[in-house]
Amino acid sequence: MRELVFFLSNYLFFLATTNLLASLECSLWLQIFGNSPGPHLWIPALVFWSLYRRTEEGIAMVYILTLMLTALSAVSGSLFLLTNMSLFVVLILLKQRIYTSGALNFMLICGATSLGFPLLHAGYSWTFEDNPVSQPAWFHWILEPLLTMLVALPLYAVFLIFDRITHKQRPKQMEALSHE
Repeated sequence: MRELVFFLSNYLFFLATTNLLASLECSLWLQIFGNSPGPHLWIPALVFWSLYRRTEEGIAMVYILTLMLTALSAVSGSLFLLTNMSLFVVLILLKQRIYTSGALNFMLICGATSLGFPLLHAGYSWTFEDNPVSQPAWFHWILEPLLTMLVALPLYAVFLIFDRITHKQRPKQMEALSHE
């Protein structure tokens, strides 16, 4: 019973934090900074769950995150899920092939994921939607990953604290990668 409580509390910590950060991104950021580019505050959770969890847990979290974040986004739910799942698959492949652990690596992967998100979204929009993205915000696409990288560093420490509090262990393949 105790393991179930730790397991569910780990999910709830991540979901509550991501929901709070995404809500701040959608409301407070616009009030303070106007239309200037902002970080993708939900991407570090997606990256963390892709890199530091078993694939089954990561898929479940991607679905839950997408469901939760669709209400805060102008992107259609199906396109948002397709984009997030594509990012998840790329991150899983990265984890299996060339991943090294650490905060700096996490920060760089968050920046790359933040850069890949609008590119994938635009590509899928042009492929599947009747009314696709017509005026890409190139300036935002360049600055958002940089800001996301800055936010990812302290979030990495917070996420590790969540794992320590809930006694969450890394998957066995991640332990092997971190010792090589």
